[in-house]
Amino acid sequence: MLLLTGASGELGGLLVDRFLREQVALCLLTHHKEPRQVSENEVEICHGDITRPRLGLSAAVHRRLLGRVTAILHCAATTSFSASEAEADRVNVMGTKHVIAFARACGKLQKVGVLSTVYVAGRRKGAILERDLIHRAGFVNAYERSKYRMEQYLRKQHSLPIAVYRLSTILGDARTGRVSKLNAVHHALRLYHRGLVSMIPGEPRSTVDLISSDYAAEAVFHLFYRRFGAGKTYHIVAGQKQSLTLENFLETTAATFERLDPRWTSRAVAVPPIVSLNTYRLMEQAVLESRNSVLGNVVRMMGTFAPHLAYSKDFSDRNTARALSGSGIRPRPLQEYYSGIIRDCLSTSWGSRN
Repeated sequence: MLLLTGASGELGGLLVDRFLREQVALCLLTHHKEPRQVSENEVEICHGDITRPRLGLSAAVHRRLLGRVTAILHCAATTSFSASEAEADRVNVMGTKHVIAFARACGKLQKVGVLSTVYVAGRRKGAILERDLIHRAGFVNAYERSKYRMEQYLRKQHSLPIAVYRLSTILGDARTGRVSKLNAVHHALRLYHRGLVSMIPGEPRSTVDLISSDYAAEAVFHLFYRRFGAGKTYHIVAGQKQSLTLENFLETTAATFERLDPRWTSRAVAVPPIVSLNTYRLMEQAVLESRNSVLGNVVRMMGTFAPHLAYSKDFSDRNTARALSGSGIRPRPLQEYYSGIIRDCLSTSWGSRN
């Protein structure tokens, strides 16, 4: 039996569907009463809480699962860039420690997969290898710091067969254009659409790496179910060839807004200039000192994400490419599905009509 945490999340839900197609016996550990519409004949749903010892399960359920679970895929996490350090650590670090404690007690365990983020690289620049972790560059937000601490802990669990899957930022489904969960990128695009982004920190030629949810799900499924590699870390990214530079991304976004929203042209919203991080920080300080509540909220929200763009990175995905070779699973170029994502955001008023 496969124990999967985080089934109510965007990626977790897609993975449940994928495992069901393979008729894998599933147990979904969820903090929600009904994480998704599934038949109880297909899966076992256990209500628990990874932030609590014994995963928040009753003694009887905990004991029964220890004798049945052969694999664990840990997807549950708080992914909010604005989460406090205490909250991020409570869920992402302590929650993972509880999952690993459960794994150690399983009598038939064969493998453990854990989802992470490529942004454990924090404020590092340049080439980021899949084996890389330890650095002193610092972090942009508490979320990536908590995932870094989580990976530090996992690397000390030498006796367990663990693989780590670091994801880039998920934009939406490339097949349908649907955005099931808004993240910091979508919120930044919403502010851009409303003309509230005055400038962006970064370098014009740096890569904006974004992936689709369907690619992320297929890649994680294949790497975990078909090509499991104990002790390996995988970067699930788009890569430079399938991505846009920051300059092209801003221009493409403006052109897409213009094509899909007639009001965009009449409002004459300018493409925000790309500036140094120091200049951006001075703007943030000036806005906060002005006590303008609207603009203050904008810079606070952007401050959890935008500085990423100033730390240009090139994520190596050698392990992933090797393991996916011959599978037909590959990231689609952003240009092929980006307009569908924007169309969905506009048609749902950025998720408010979902």
